[in-house]
Amino acid sequence: MSANNRVVLDSCIDAFKKDNELAGLSDPDTFEIFTNLQITKDNDLDISDIEHSIVDEGKDGGIDSFIILANNEYVYTIEDLADIDFAENSIVKVYISQSKIETTFGEGAFDKLNISMPVILDFEKQGSALSERFNDDLVEKILLFRAVWEKAIIKSCTVRITYSYSCKANEIKINETIESKRKQIIGMTEQHLNGASITFDLYSAKELLGLYRKKKVDSLVLKLKENPVSIKFKNNDYCHIGAVSLKDYHDLIVDAEN
Repeated sequence: MSANNRVVLDSCIDAFKKDNELAGLSDPDTFEIFTNLQITKDNDLDISDIEHSIVDEGKDGGIDSFIILANNEYVYTIEDLADIDFAENSIVKVYISQSKIETTFGEGAFDKLNISMPVILDFEKQGSALSERFNDDLVEKILLFRAVWEKAIIKSCTVRITYSYSCKANEIKINETIESKRKQIIGMTEQHLNGASITFDLYSAKELLGLYRKKKVDSLVLKLKENPVSIKFKNNDYCHIGAVSLKDYHDLIVDAEN
């Protein structure tokens, strides 16, 4: 089988490393930052956000990075929550990621998650109980997630939990055992987080290349049927009211690729 996807991906990662002046990073660390930036591309995170999310040292529970977003903003600390407007139309996104430079998807990554996630999602497990199992960075992310979850549920926000496992396999190939363990993690999470949307995505070199080629959407254009009316508020703030066709509005909010 041709390994073209993997070869091209390595070239893209080398260019990414050079462009972002990451020469001092190891290959696994570079791959981790690269993959997480691709997976969260629509959220427009930067390298500093991804670096802050990394928890992969001893006692990491099989988790390499733990990303929490509220209204598309990266949440750094519990103190940040005071400035976030949680409302019924708010969306909370959580990415629990594993990034491995191996060329196959291994069962061990799923086994670790199946062991650690029930503890992480057991809200009765607090400080000392968590510290016995996990490193300080991960404990901080766990407690932050719980605080975000509580606010999201109180305000009836949409919550999306996305597990991901990225590696340098040329394409996705997993056996029935791995698929069973993947589904087990999804089911277990659904039991602990009632009402959340849970997915577990796999990324081989093929999928990562697809994400890498995908362009960020910097701005969207909405065509108005007539000139908008400006309304002035306090402090010289303005809003604009205008009419649009239903088709133009549909095209604005719907991703043509999905």
